[in-house]
Amino acid sequence: MKKVTSSQLMFKKNSWTDLFDSEQELTQKMMEVKIEKGLTVPKGYLYIEGFQKYYQEHGTLTSSQMTQLKRLAKGIYAYANNLNIGGILVMYK
Repeated sequence: MKKVTSSQLMFKKNSWTDLFDSEQELTQKMMEVKIEKGLTVPKGYLYIEGFQKYYQEHGTLTSSQMTQLKRLAKGIYAYANNLNIGGILVMYK
């Protein structure tokens, strides 16, 4: 995983490649995410639970799932590094 400060994460448009070294690393970090039931989760992040289940069953994600996962990379990075950027961390923990 690459080093990015919380201010860079919050105020800069980051590509998933700015945050992770590979798709495999992004997928690995996605598997560590725990979304607590009952919390209001920003649109799109509820996909993570389905992606985790699919990945456990098939060992890979579909092309469409990987595309969506890359869009969620900022939140996954924040979670993995325990960063609170505009409430993204709060939705997970």
